Formats: sequence, structure tokens, C-alpha cells
Amino acid sequence: MQLQSNPEIAATLQRMNQKFSLTLDPVFKMVFGSAESTQLLGKMLNAVLGKELDRPIEELWYLPQEYGPVGAVDERVCRMDIVAKDQIGRIYDIEMQRGYDGVYNDRLFLYVSRLVTHYTPHGDKELKLQKVVGLSFGEQALPGMEKCPSPFVVIRVETNQPGYHLRGSLPKTLHVNMPLVRSLGNNTDVEDFDEQLSWCYYIAMEGAMMTTEEKAKVDTIIDSNIDIEKAHKRYIQSLLTDDQDLQLRMLQELNAEWRYAGELATARNMAMAEGLELGREEGREEGYRQGILEMARTMKASGVAIGLIAGYTGLSEKELATL
Repeated sequence: MQLQSNPEIAATLQRMNQKFSLTLDPVFKMVFGSAESTQLLGKMLNAVLGKELDRPIEELWYLPQEYGPVGAVDERVCRMDIVAKDQIGRIYDIEMQRGYDGVYNDRLFLYVSRLVTHYTPHGDKELKLQKVVGLSFGEQALPGMEKCPSPFVVIRVETNQPGYHLRGSLPKTLHVNMPLVRSLGNNTDVEDFDEQLSWCYYIAMEGAMMTTEEKAKVDTIIDSNIDIEKAHKRYIQSLLTDDQDLQLRMLQELNAEWRYAGELATARNMAMAEGLELGREEGREEGYRQGILEMARTMKASGVAIGLIAGYTGLSEKELATL
């Protein structure tokens, strides 16, 4: 079935207020990290990084997402969300972080440092460092910065290693505190949004449960900014994908947050993919059925009509009534 051509699914998506949030890694990468998204990514980086750039981004190319230590004999790598390089050689690490492990700021330092060491030419006592800029979106303040009132905080990599003269700017990361972005946006008239707040508020809110006032602000931002409108269209396209591998990755990313997943466009195939994977692992069909049942519970809790759920899951209305 070609999900993209089903008008019933598209209409249902428009009515539903529960979606995959853009703050989920797989969805974020679908919008900003796909092969056709380089221009869109550049527009977003120019707007959000703003004064942190000495020269605007005009063109971008994607780079590998995994980097190991120089000369390492083990297989440990840094796996980054999106890595890109611009027309003057600057490298960008863009991260979306929903959960925290307590050392996230250290991990950001590691990521940008790994990119510096990987792309800086080897030298003797004088090194011209590769220019690396990080951008991270997080669902809380970085450790030690919990009381910072601004949602935009620049953190820098520093060194006092003796005997070396370092030329070029040391890497830095702009961390965007998403809860503070939502608060700032909700307390600011939309006509007073600048480019940075517009993009960050859109990223924070797309796919989230919104009040009427919040949705009106997001709609105004989308209608008034052609690049954000393009991002919104790519977001909708990502919900309508019939790529089962991508759907399974989305499902695994959500884990306990299944209740937020209300998209009919992906639910059935995700459940099938998850169920088949469980079935292979456990050697029985029960894994498939459990995936179908979990998806049906989610759709039912989201207020989807029983008839539609039955049509997409293959379960009878009598079975659905017992869930």
C-alpha cells in the first residue's frame, strides 16, 4: 500500500494532535539529515547559530556520522546525529538530545574535539585547528547551567596544554534549552520572534501536544517563513514514509513514549516490523501479535475510531473492545 496516496490517512493526521515530535532523533534526521536537505539545514544553522558564525553558510555537504580516535586499535567510535561541512571548510555537529546521561556536556566536548582531531592536518609544534561548530538541542539545561535564564548557551572547548601554539578558533557548541525556548516563545508575541527563536520554537513544538494559542503561533511561523514551511513539509513527508526499517527505528526510539505516537500512516507497518522482529528473536508468532496489540492500544488511547483501528490492525471490533 502506498501510504502517501491515502487521503483518509492524510485527513486523519490533520485532525490528530499527537504526532512524532521533531525532537525525536529519527524524525529530526529525516527532516534535516536527508540527502535533499542540505539547503534547508544551512538555512536553519544560519538562523540558529547567527552571531556565532563569522560568515554565513552558503553551501553544505554531509560528512560521515561515525568517527573513531586517531590510531585506535579498538572499535570505539563517536556516533553523531548530523555532521556537515560548509563552503569555507567549517564543520558542524548537530545533536538532538531527548534524554540525559549526566555527562552530556562532556560528550558534546568529545564530539567536537573528535572532529577537530580527525580533520586537522598533523604538524609539529604549530597546528591550525579545524574550525568546528556544534549545535545541540536538549530537553534540559546542561549540568552546571540549570540556573541560566537564557535558552541559548555557548560552551567552549579550552586547552592549556604547554608547548603548543594553537592557531584558529577553538571549537564551541551552542546549546539550545528546549523547555526554555517553549517558555520564551509562549511569553513573546509572535511578531516579535527573531529568526533564531522562530526556528527553535518550531523545532521544539512540531509534533508536540499544543494548546490553541501555541498552535496558532506555530502556524503563523510556518506561514511567514518559507524555509520553516519547507521543514514542515518534510516533517509531514517523514510521517507518511512506508520505509519499514525507518519505522522500526522510530518505534525503538519512542520506547515507553508510545502513547505519543498517533500516526496512522506509520502505526500498522511499525507494529508489523516490530512484531516480525520479536517473532524472529523468540521463534514464535506471539511477538507479531503483541506488536499489533500495542499499536492498537496506542491508536485507541489517541481517540482513533474503532473502525479505522480494525481496518489497520486486522483485529475485530470485539477484540478491540477488550483492550
